[in-house]
Amino acid sequence: MAVFALAIVAITGIFISVTKTQRKSRIEQRVQAEARYALDMISQEIRDGYIDYTQPLSTSVLHLERPGGQKVSFSIAANVLQMTIEGGVPIAISSSNVKIADLRFYVTPATDPFVVGGPDEQPRVTISLTIEDKDAAKAEEQAEIEAQTTISSRQYKESY
Repeated sequence: MAVFALAIVAITGIFISVTKTQRKSRIEQRVQAEARYALDMISQEIRDGYIDYTQPLSTSVLHLERPGGQKVSFSIAANVLQMTIEGGVPIAISSSNVKIADLRFYVTPATDPFVVGGPDEQPRVTISLTIEDKDAAKAEEQAEIEAQTTISSRQYKESY
């Protein structure tokens, strides 16, 4: 009976450990998927459009212009990634399950390269993103992802 009880205790401990590991893994996968989606969404807009140099450059807001002239911006508000199209209502890009802890945009060059006398380089944006899970019940289940990528526009505006 004692051997059986010890076996049950050991099996229960292993089961609890595996369950915690699975839960942590599921949370990490969700956070990674959210980060990947956010970066893909912003990256696609950068590749297909232009940096909007008519707006002041900021590390907290990215202003873009689509080929048709429509303006798009990305920013965070209340820990949610938002996209605003042509002054409309902001659209939440990230889900309510995650918290965007930090989002920064670094635009190079700092001045419009498509004007006469501007720098001779293709515009690019470095995106730095920190995203966390909001729904983790315990501190040991908390997942945080830090990601960074640099994207250049595929478009070339002729200015002269």
